Amino acid sequence: RTEDFPFVTATGSDAHPTDVLQDADGSLIVIETGGWFIKGCPLSRVAKPDVAGGIYRIRKVGAIAVTDPRGRAIAFDTLTPARLGGLLADPRPVVRDRALDALVRRGDEAVATLVDARRLASDVETRAAVVFALHRIGTVRAREAVRAALVDRDIDVRVAAARSVGLARDGAALPALLRVVVNDQPAVRRQAAIAIEQIGDVAALPALLKSAQDLPDRFVEHAVIHALIRLRQPAPLVTALASPSSSVRRAALVALDQMEGAPLREAHVAPFLASTDDALWRTGIWVASH
Repeated sequence: RTEDFPFVTATGSDAHPTDVLQDADGSLIVIETGGWFIKGCPLSRVAKPDVAGGIYRIRKVGAIAVTDPRGRAIAFDTLTPARLGGLLADPRPVVRDRALDALVRRGDEAVATLVDARRLASDVETRAAVVFALHRIGTVRAREAVRAALVDRDIDVRVAAARSVGLARDGAALPALLRVVVNDQPAVRRQAAIAIEQIGDVAALPALLKSAQDLPDRFVEHAVIHALIRLRQPAPLVTALASPSSSVRRAALVALDQMEGAPLREAHVAPFLASTDDALWRTGIWVASH
């Protein structure tokens, strides 16, 4: 249930608020483009350059003023990695971001500090951001630290790690990903399937098919099937059409149907059309229709 109410109102018909941005001190900036905005608003028929827009800052009544919200008084480039690591707990989000950027610029020198922050920081958002910072550093030690985060205690950190090893096409992470794609929480399994696809190692096919036995939602299902398609190995999928698991059979058929050059034949689809399982039958109809 939600309670909806107007946040900003205007009495003039030519007011066009187009953006709300959060500034470093927590205040909001509203961009109002006035009467000239005719390209993206269906209500604006004629340009009215004489109707000016404006930029408005909105502050919560009684909000505590933030001193130096962007950390301009901090000499980030002269601080040690340990001091920069301490700033990751700063209440000012822009300061935290700038500290992370400074740690990334230090490269291998900052890896130990970031590893400690990933293990010890109390804020899960900061811990996930640390994983992406290690990914950006990209050295051997940093890659090892990202792989270690695949077994972190927090789901958001594990998702960040899976995202990072996929972007890096880190083949050394594949053994961990093969476990994660089968046994972890849905969000992590989805990201692990994407990472497996990005790495592109066909050794992952058995784990993907095992993962297909239990697809908790459409997002995981899509990621697993898409990985099966992109690995371009039709023979194991043809074999999987005889799996005792109906969800594996369904995933295999969809992947074969969408895989370029796959040897899909009428004989493969016929059992689906004769199935009493509604999901299998519908999948067979969908494939046969095209």
